Amino acid sequence: MECISISHKTAESGEREKFYVPRKEAGDLLQRIRAVAGIEECVLLSTCNRTEVYVQGEENAFRSVEEVLAGISGSNSEQIRKLVRRYQGRKALRHLFRVVCGMESMVIGEDEILGQVRDAYRYAKETGYTGYELNSVFQAALTCAKRVKTQTMISKTAVSVATLAVNEVIHLPAASKTVLLMGSSGKMGGIILKNLLSQKNIRVIATVRSHNGICHRDGMGVEHVDYQDRYASLEEADAIISATSSPHYTLTAGRVREAIRSQKERLFLDISMPPDLDVEIGKMEHCRLVSLDDFQKLAEDNNRLKQQAFVDAEEILEEELEKICKVLAFHRFTKKDVHWKERYADYSSEKLLSAAGSAGQRLLRGGFAGIVRQGDGIRRRTGMGYFPFFMEIEGKHGVVVGGGKVAARKVEKLLLFGPVLTVIAPVIDKSVRRQGELLQKDAAPSLLFRERAVLMEDLSGADFVIAATDDAVQNGRIAAYCRTAGIPVNVVDDREKCTFFFPALIKDGSLTIGISTDGKSPAAASWTRQKIAEILPEGLGTVIDLMGQIRPAVMQMEADEAARKKLLTKLFLYGMEKEQDISEEEMMNFLQAALQKGHE
Repeated sequence: MECISISHKTAESGEREKFYVPRKEAGDLLQRIRAVAGIEECVLLSTCNRTEVYVQGEENAFRSVEEVLAGISGSNSEQIRKLVRRYQGRKALRHLFRVVCGMESMVIGEDEILGQVRDAYRYAKETGYTGYELNSVFQAALTCAKRVKTQTMISKTAVSVATLAVNEVIHLPAASKTVLLMGSSGKMGGIILKNLLSQKNIRVIATVRSHNGICHRDGMGVEHVDYQDRYASLEEADAIISATSSPHYTLTAGRVREAIRSQKERLFLDISMPPDLDVEIGKMEHCRLVSLDDFQKLAEDNNRLKQQAFVDAEEILEEELEKICKVLAFHRFTKKDVHWKERYADYSSEKLLSAAGSAGQRLLRGGFAGIVRQGDGIRRRTGMGYFPFFMEIEGKHGVVVGGGKVAARKVEKLLLFGPVLTVIAPVIDKSVRRQGELLQKDAAPSLLFRERAVLMEDLSGADFVIAATDDAVQNGRIAAYCRTAGIPVNVVDDREKCTFFFPALIKDGSLTIGISTDGKSPAAASWTRQKIAEILPEGLGTVIDLMGQIRPAVMQMEADEAARKKLLTKLFLYGMEKEQDISEEEMMNFLQAALQKGHE
C-alpha cells in the first residue's frame, strides 16, 4: 500500500483548500486514480485538514497520483511535491492507523476523524474501488481506533492551553456555538482558530486590525470584524476568547455590560499574559470568566494523562499493526502458489498451517511475517533478537545523515560516549548545532558539520552510520551502501533496514541501561525506560563511580575471592545508604573498618 498525504502539517489552509474534494466529486477522482496503470484499489480521504490518497497495486505510483491531484487543484506536479508526504509499505499502514486514531490530527485525539475515515472507506468500497488488501487494512485501522478510544485517555484529555480553551467551548450546552476570537493572528490565537475549525457547528468571528479575507471550511468560514467593533459582536457570541499580547484590556466590565442585551450564559476565556479581560466580567450575571491561572492545574493533569495515553495508544497501534501485517503476508503467500491454494481451498488458516507439518506449526505460533518459499514446503526466517553488546565508541567515527530534531536527539545521546561525529544535511537545524556549543571549548572537535547533500563516499571508513532523513529513498540508499561495506547502520523508523538499533537510554555516571524492542515498538522502549528510571535510587551513579575507584584497592587488600565479593557487596550497600552524600574517603574508611573486623 502507498499513501500520498497533504495535511495541516505540510500546507496552509489556503493551499489545502485547492485539494479538497467534495463527496459528489469523489467518485470521479477515484475513477481517474484507478485508471493509472498498476493501481488496483484506492481510497480517498478529504477533510478540511487533510487530503490523502491510499492506493494498492504496483509500487511507486506516487508520481502518477501527484499528476491526478495536479489536475484537480490547478497546481503543477512540482508544487505538489513540496506539499505532499509519501508513505509506502509498513509506513503507509502506520500512517493510516495514526490518522484514524487521531494521533495525526490538528487536535490530538479528536473523534471526528474516525467517522470521516469510516465514511471515506465505505464510499470507496460501495463504489467498487477497494479489494482484499485495502478492505483488510481499513477495517483493521478502524478496529485499532476503537481500541485506542475505549482503552486509553487520548480522546478524553487535552494537553495545551489552546486545546483546553477549545474544549471549554465544545462543552457549552448549545448545539451550535458562536465564538468571538481576539488575537487570531498571533501564535496562540492561530492554534485556537485551527482547533475551533476542526470542530462541527462552531462559527468563529475573529477580530482583525485590517481585513484578511475569509478562511473557508466546508462552506463555513471565519467572519472578520474590525477590532474596534468587537463590543458589537458580544451580543451574538456564546464564548469570547482573548489571546492577544496587548498591554491593555481588550474588554472592560462596564462596556461589556452595555453591549450585552440578552441574558444567555456566556463564557469568557482569557489566555493572555498580562490578562486581557477585566476580572469584574466574571462577577457579572450569566458571565463565567476562565483565566490562564484556572487552566494551569487542568493543563498539568492533562499533560500527564495525555503522555501516558500516547504511550498506551502506540502500544495498541503496534499490536494491531503487527496483526494486519501477518494477515497480509499470509494472504500474499497463499496467493503466489495457485496449486497450493486449490489444494487447500477449504482449509482454515490453522488447518492449512497444520497440514504444512512442523514448519506450519511454528508459523502458527510465531506469526506469518517473513514467510518465504523453500522447495514444496514452508520456511520462516526467525530471529533470536539482538544481543546488547556494550561497546566502546570513544574516538570512533560516526556519521549522522540528517539535520533535524531526530538527528539532534541521536547526536545528544551519542556524545555522552565520546565518538567523533559528522553531521551531514543540506540544512542543519539549530537544535543539532547547539550540541556542539555544549561541548567543552578546549576539547578536540568531536562534532563536525557538513551542510550539503550526503555523498556515499562520506560514509566510507565510518565505524557506524545513522540515517535520520525524512526521505525514505535516501535512507534506503544509505542502508544498502552500509550493508555492502559492512558498516553498522541504523535507519530511523525503518527497522527492516537496520543492522543495529538505537536503544532507549538511561545514563547516570558509569551506569548505562539500554532498552530495545528490536525496533518493534519505540513507545514500549520509552515507557520501559521511564519505569526503570523511576525505581532507580538517587545517587546510584555516584556510588558506582566510587566503587570503580576503590575496587582496585579491594582487589589488592583481599586475596580470597569469596571474601572479596562479600566485602564489595557490603561496600556498595553502605554507599547506597548514604546516597549522594558519600565521599571516597568515607568509603575507604568503611573498607578499612570492614577489613579490620574481618581479620579479628
